[in-house]
Amino acid sequence: MLKKLLKYEWKSVSVMLLLIHGILLVYTLIGRIGLGIAVNTTGESWGNSVANLYGISAGFYILVYVLFMLATAIATFFYLAVRIQRSLFSDEGYLTHTLPVTPTLTIWSKFLIFWIWSVIDFAVLCFSIFVLLFSFQDTLPEFLNFVTEFLNVLAGYQGSEIHLTTVLMILDFIVQSIYYTFLLIFSMCLGNLFSTHKVLGTILSFFGINIVLSVLQTLLYLGMFGTGLFVSSSSAASSASGVSMMVGTTSGSSLDTAGLASMIVSIVWGLLFSVFYFLGSRYILSRKLNLE
Repeated sequence: MLKKLLKYEWKSVSVMLLLIHGILLVYTLIGRIGLGIAVNTTGESWGNSVANLYGISAGFYILVYVLFMLATAIATFFYLAVRIQRSLFSDEGYLTHTLPVTPTLTIWSKFLIFWIWSVIDFAVLCFSIFVLLFSFQDTLPEFLNFVTEFLNVLAGYQGSEIHLTTVLMILDFIVQSIYYTFLLIFSMCLGNLFSTHKVLGTILSFFGINIVLSVLQTLLYLGMFGTGLFVSSSSAASSASGVSMMVGTTSGSSLDTAGLASMIVSIVWGLLFSVFYFLGSRYILSRKLNLE
């Protein structure tokens, strides 16, 4: 049954998202072709007016490209979130909850589609930047070398300490993405309990829970590790950049014991509250569902 749910959810969201990301890649390809023409054309063959026009066009293209990238990421997030809310708590929710499917499977189907498309969105954005800014002939060897170094780190060939640090950072990145996805679903379930303004209730629940738990997590870190060293690995961006920095050097310093311990705490914290959000969402969908 989960397979059927995933197939249905995938079809319901993928048409629009494939269109958005396809347009981004086409726009990227146009820019890449234009950049290639500019690079392969000698400067003497350009008049001043043509060169100025090209410079203005390039600047305008880059501005639109950056805005398009941001819009794609934001649109993907909100489109997936709105789809979850509508399929669970709007008129469409009546049909969803009449299916012979347990709340557990319903939650997992929403979570997996949201998570998979978030990964696809991130991969497409990275690929778009790579296509636009880099030459495959020039950067492919460097990219393959980066992959080789990264695999060597994961295999432990660069030392046990940097191996442990890298693994923990990757785990923390994955756990935090799972954590926020389940938090979003749980916030929607809490927003559904509001008699009116359910969307506002969802927003307040999401940011309220996030702020309160962030404060508690900060106090926990300070209590365990003091103020001498405070490493908050709960930021996915910090984790990703940390991995890149470590792969780029074989002799770079990794985090000390307190830093590693803080990442372990962050991972455990994220897993525990992910389970809590899942159980809370299942309870609300099973016992407190309000479609009025």
